[in-house]
Amino acid sequence: MKKPMLFCGGLLLLVLAAYCQQQREASREELLAFLNSRGFALYVLARERFIAHEARNETWILSVRRSVDPASLKKFTDGKHVVVSLPALDFEEHGLRIYASQCNALTTRKADLLAMGGKPSEALTIYRLLRRFDSSDAAGVSEMEARIKCAEKLARNEEVETQLAKLKELTTNYGSCAAERFEMIQAVFRTNLLHVDFEASGESAAPR
Repeated sequence: MKKPMLFCGGLLLLVLAAYCQQQREASREELLAFLNSRGFALYVLARERFIAHEARNETWILSVRRSVDPASLKKFTDGKHVVVSLPALDFEEHGLRIYASQCNALTTRKADLLAMGGKPSEALTIYRLLRRFDSSDAAGVSEMEARIKCAEKLARNEEVETQLAKLKELTTNYGSCAAERFEMIQAVFRTNLLHVDFEASGESAAPR
């Protein structure tokens, strides 16, 4: 009798272990979804800032460093490019690095388009500034070096088609999303906004 009981007990432990493992995996998935959704929200904010900088014909590169002194905020410009060092407290650092990474990713995309659009020298300046000051994406260092090599060859008019193909593989087209366009669409007029039903058909607005 003891052997069946031991067997059943061992089987129950295995089932419980498998269940707990599934619960832990679900928690990790939920955490990843949580972080990704907030990363996307930071991307939308970074996109707004990027558009504002473009309107002033400025290219910004953000760097984050841990510091308890808010006066350690630093900003330098050559008249066209702006580099900023953002101080972050311990609890701020992770989120601020994600934000800086999103901002710098958009700046990288801008440089890619410049390089592929016949302005490799302008792109090269931005790439080198990103390599020097972008502290948010250590994993992207090798890709930045590849971009620099491509831009250098394009500036010398060497292997143009090959370098353009490489840049096309490296670049990311982030596209657009609804969260970026909500200020640009024409609002539907309603006398009493309390009667608005977002789920009802016809309560949409067309782009201007």
